[in-house]
Amino acid sequence: MKLRLFITLILLIVSAVLPAQDIDLRSLMSPVKHQGERGTCSVFAATALMEFLLKRDIGKEIDLSESYAYWLGKTVAGESDYVRRLYAQGDGLAGYLAVQAFRHGAILEEDWPYTAQNWQQSGDKRCQKDSHGEWVLECFTGRPPHDPALIGYRVEPIFVAREKIASYLLNQKAPVAMNLMYYFKLFNQKGDAARAPNPSEVRACVKQEKDCGGHVILLVGYNADSKRFIFRNSWGPQWGTNGYGTLPEEYVLNHCESCYQTRNLSTLSEESRQFIKKTSMGVSGKLSQN
Repeated sequence: MKLRLFITLILLIVSAVLPAQDIDLRSLMSPVKHQGERGTCSVFAATALMEFLLKRDIGKEIDLSESYAYWLGKTVAGESDYVRRLYAQGDGLAGYLAVQAFRHGAILEEDWPYTAQNWQQSGDKRCQKDSHGEWVLECFTGRPPHDPALIGYRVEPIFVAREKIASYLLNQKAPVAMNLMYYFKLFNQKGDAARAPNPSEVRACVKQEKDCGGHVILLVGYNADSKRFIFRNSWGPQWGTNGYGTLPEEYVLNHCESCYQTRNLSTLSEESRQFIKKTSMGVSGKLSQN
């Protein structure tokens, strides 16, 4: 009897000391949304991250405006003229810039509702070309409301090296946004990728952009035994398993959107190297009050 009690106590102590081996934050996340036809996956990941932090840290469920985050990400979140120029034309935004947008605040979804098409896609007459024949930024972002009310909280980004994302999730219990090279054919109807892309698939992607594309997801869970991440997508709750999927850790480690460029860093400018370094990392955040 004493031996059995001793063993039980030892097991309890060991379980308390050893780090957690799995985490699943899906039950703490806000409802999954759909980005529509626009290249706004990054702000959906970043907005879901901030909504999670608000719920966890202050106990409030707040529906935030992706449109406002996208506009901030395009206009003020970039740390240099070089980065801002990268996204001045066309749709799309790096994941870390979408998180950095929340340094500048957030507004409610009802104050600037999201639309599935941008002005260019919908043929809005307000979408015009500039003197150089390029579409103006508002064709992709829309126009923010005048003097919107900020919610009073912001996020300070936390960059996480890819090889440390699993431990960050397990220890900090917070999601991580990640720019991936998304290989469409690897994911089944449940949203699961059984494996990482093989060399021939990578070559086809790099040389022909075949069956792949840059995409930002939000990593919300990890299992150390299977070495798989759970991720939140931005294609609505009908996609995958209620809007979520899984993929192997190897995929995240070796197939970020800019991973293939990291091999040629010495040939690039310092600004390009810094940008690629940031886009190759995961990014989470810490909530603070304005």
